[in-house]
Amino acid sequence: MSNKIRTFTAMLAIVDSGSTKTDWYFIGTGNRFAEDEIHLTTQGLNPYFVGSDEIERCLEKEIYPFIDNRQVDQVYFYGSGCADDYKKTTLYTPLESFFPNAMVQVESDLMGAAVALFGDEPGIAGILGTGASVCRYDGQRIVERQPSLGYILGDEGSGAHIGLQLLRAYLYRDMPPALAQAFEAFCPGTPTELLERVYKGDKPNRFLGSLTHFAGEHRDDPFVKDLLQTAFRAFCEKQLLKFETVKTLPVKLLGSVAHHFRDELTVAARACGMEIAAVEASPMAGLIRYYKRTDG
Repeated sequence: MSNKIRTFTAMLAIVDSGSTKTDWYFIGTGNRFAEDEIHLTTQGLNPYFVGSDEIERCLEKEIYPFIDNRQVDQVYFYGSGCADDYKKTTLYTPLESFFPNAMVQVESDLMGAAVALFGDEPGIAGILGTGASVCRYDGQRIVERQPSLGYILGDEGSGAHIGLQLLRAYLYRDMPPALAQAFEAFCPGTPTELLERVYKGDKPNRFLGSLTHFAGEHRDDPFVKDLLQTAFRAFCEKQLLKFETVKTLPVKLLGSVAHHFRDELTVAARACGMEIAAVEASPMAGLIRYYKRTDG
């Protein structure tokens, strides 16, 4: 395997997978961890969008040239689309085949968020990115969760939800003229073309989520500020406040929207009588800390 860039005596793999991309961290294990890690990025491996054959090809093409797969003895895979046990098998089979000497564990991205944010401690964990999901974690497992209804019925406070509110306000001509002009430059297209991107386009949730960049650029505009507050209060009311323990357990969130709109989210949470204890952009740093501590 002369094409391998680096190997360890034994390796632990921590994986954070979404629909768009997957981050892999391979860390040397044993008496002490290696000072550096091997980080690889591959295509997204959401089992709702890719099958076992495509996952196998991804592993052979994007992981094998850089990692001695026989030296990996633990794989912790956290991904979108992995809450359902049946869908987990789509990943289990190729992962166990590719890493023949490894113990493989596949869990949902929400479980990954809980472990990254709380480790072995209890709390309310949530993801606020393109979509939204929240759970109560007892330090070992998810014991309660709010249903994730998706961007059409739910996902309040998510990127797709905020984008939906922006687009609706623009098309209804509810935006102030100057802001509407800026939105038209940011997201050009006729009303018919924009509607087709939502109703007939590929991955409309991502299109709607991309509109949060406009909200970020104009976050000080009174109209946008009010829109963001309404969206984040809806997130608190429909998601967080449904847990009876939300005011006694710490609340921690991760995801691009939570990270970029942390200040606005904090204001909305306080208006609903709660505090956000911590916000992280992604789960990987927390997962690495957790598995280094538990293995070392």
